[in-house]
Amino acid sequence: MRPVTLVMCFLALLVLVVPGYARTAYSGTVVHEPSTYPANVRNAARAARLVNCQVIFPGQVFSFNAAVGPRTVANGFIPRKAMINGKFVYADVGSGICRTASALYQAALGAKLPIVEHHSHSYRVEYTLAETDTAIWWDTMDLKIRNDCSFPLLIRATTASSGVTVTLKEEHTDLFRLEQRLLHYRSSLM
Repeated sequence: MRPVTLVMCFLALLVLVVPGYARTAYSGTVVHEPSTYPANVRNAARAARLVNCQVIFPGQVFSFNAAVGPRTVANGFIPRKAMINGKFVYADVGSGICRTASALYQAALGAKLPIVEHHSHSYRVEYTLAETDTAIWWDTMDLKIRNDCSFPLLIRATTASSGVTVTLKEEHTDLFRLEQRLLHYRSSLM
């Protein structure tokens, strides 16, 4: 084992997992509306990258909209149709990010964190269980979560070919910075 790998394994043992874990799938959505369109997958992945490694400090309220920013092409999102008030609207930029928000919402519920703001879709989505979905719309619908723990929480959001996974972990700020430096160093060796 290389020294960097040993240190990273040691650091992984020091990060305690809060019971906040969830996964949402790319497949399944409303009837006649395949969710595996490239825009949905790409936008969900983009949102996951933007919330990944965010730290929620004790007492802080995390805002999904503030972390992800406006859904614009300049911000890395792509357009696709979305359902608004029961009708399909074209040229919606950012369709698919609700999968990432839903996984974060479910992870927060699993960690028993207070939900400050949450909205469900106006229709049934099939990519997650009923009443665990999260509808997000810039400036009008947000997901806000309060960290009522006595320690910072680290959001880990990852994507795979099947969907988005979000984990909330206890975060030791100094160790986190060291882990990031080690990851950067390790990637420079490859």
